[in-house]
Parts: sequence; structure tokens; C-alpha cells
Amino acid sequence: MPKKLFTWTVSPEDQGVSVLRFLQKNLHTQKSIRMIKKAVELGMCSINGQIELFSSKKVSVYDHIYFHHEWERFVSLPSIKSPTVLYEDSFYMIVDKPIHLSCDPKMQSYFSVPIYLVHRLDKMTSGCLILAKNPVAKNKMEQLFRSQQIDKRYIAIVDRPVREKKFVCENYLTKKCSFQGQTLYQVSKKRGGVFAKTYFVSIKTYHGVSLLLCHPITGKTHQIRVHLSSLGHPILGDYLYERRFSYSDFVPRLLLHSYELSFIHPFTRKRMRIQAPIPEIFHTIISFKNSEVFHGKNLDS
Repeated sequence: MPKKLFTWTVSPEDQGVSVLRFLQKNLHTQKSIRMIKKAVELGMCSINGQIELFSSKKVSVYDHIYFHHEWERFVSLPSIKSPTVLYEDSFYMIVDKPIHLSCDPKMQSYFSVPIYLVHRLDKMTSGCLILAKNPVAKNKMEQLFRSQQIDKRYIAIVDRPVREKKFVCENYLTKKCSFQGQTLYQVSKKRGGVFAKTYFVSIKTYHGVSLLLCHPITGKTHQIRVHLSSLGHPILGDYLYERRFSYSDFVPRLLLHSYELSFIHPFTRKRMRIQAPIPEIFHTIISFKNSEVFHGKNLDS
């Protein structure tokens, strides 16, 4: 375990108390219970080496509790930033969506013109998001997505070194369960569910993690996350699909970023290629040059 953790062993007198009450008792802090609960939900607490997201979980005697010692700093960070416009014309606006921002009608509050969601990114995924300015433009772009005429490139930092330079994952995804209002998916052991295909290129490996360039051919919910988790390389910060990581430091967000979208504009017929700046945290965890991302440009070759 890293040094940046509070560590405790549960004594008999705390048998059966909730994680929240245990932390409140042992942290000796003036911070509110709500903030401690938020820290747990962000993945800052683990029991016996496994991340615990439920503050109502009951602890047992001799459980080893770990809690990030900088938790107050992380829970105090602004939760949602405003989207940054990367491209805009009469038909579309392409923005860099920040983490914590859900792709739902509430996004309208950030814009002075009507917007229509063409596709979605997970709440904790950042990067390129296409918004249409009218229903006709929305329909045209949706047709491009359905016919796989939009080239999507993501970057991800995953747990454990990836040995293969290039590889592909194609299978069927089915619903696994619901968690905190979200549907989780799994790879189907039998042919069934929805077909999903993703190409991957390993860009760089350093200190037990790997930077990947991801090229999803289909666009199914949680596709990249499920594919990488099923391969034994969960995305760092993906506490929905993995509770035990080899990488020991706390990661405050899902390390998946919609880096680039390219397509033929449905109205102007021009070739578009839009990139969203790579968040600084990616460079903090694994040092690389942005140009390195392009050495695996032809992922499906």
C-alpha cells in the first residue's frame, strides 16, 4: 500500500459499525459526514485491499481499512467544469466534455443556443462530444454514427503492463446488474446480447500501467471499459468494473478520454478532424508526448 493512506485495523468494539461511522470516529476531523461519504463514493476507501464504494458497508473485526490521507483536498475540488467549445458552425458544436457532466438535457444550461445530443459519453469520461443545433442536423449525424462513418479515438491508462502491441476485442455484451442507478455490462459467454468491437494499440508502459489508444468500431454503452476489464486491464479509476488494482495510488477520475473524432461533414462535405486536449492527469501518471499517440494511427491494420 502507498504511504499516502491512513490505515486502521478494526477492533472488537467497532464490529458491525458502518464504514462511514468508523471513518468519522477515526479521522478526528471537523468535516461533515456528507464529505466523508463523498470520499468513499469516489473510491478513496478500501477494505482488505478492495475498494469499497458503499459507506453503509459494515466492518468486521480485524478488517484492514485504508483511506487516502489527502481526501479533504479531493472532495473539495470543483465537481463540474464548463464544456469547452472545440469547433462550431451553423449545424454543430463539438465540445470537450469535462468529467462529472452527464449527457442529459441539463447540458442545455451551459449553452446560449438550443443543443441536441447526437451521442453520449459516460459521466466520468472526458473529451470530444458532438452537439447538433437542430433536429435535422442531429438526424444526419446520427446516421453517420449508425453507419460507422465516424472514426473515434480514445486514450486510456490501464492497470498492469499490456504485452501485445496491437490487439482487437470483439464479442457480445449483456447486462450484468445495476449499481448506483447505472447499468453494468459483461462479456457474454454465449453468442447473444449486442455485438461490440474495439481495436487497441499499446502506446507506452511505465511503472506497471499502460497507455492505450482505443478505436471502438461499434458504440455500445461502456464498451471500452468492459472490453479492457475482461482482458485483465481495467481502466484506472474505473471503480464500477474493478475494485482491486495493482496500481496502488488513488486515481480521482476514470482515465478514459475521447481524444479525436473524424468524419465527413454531412452538409459541407469537408473532412473534419477534431481533437480534445489530453488532460494533465494522464501525463502525471505516465509521461508521454502527445505525438506518441499517433504512432499507432492505423489500429485495424
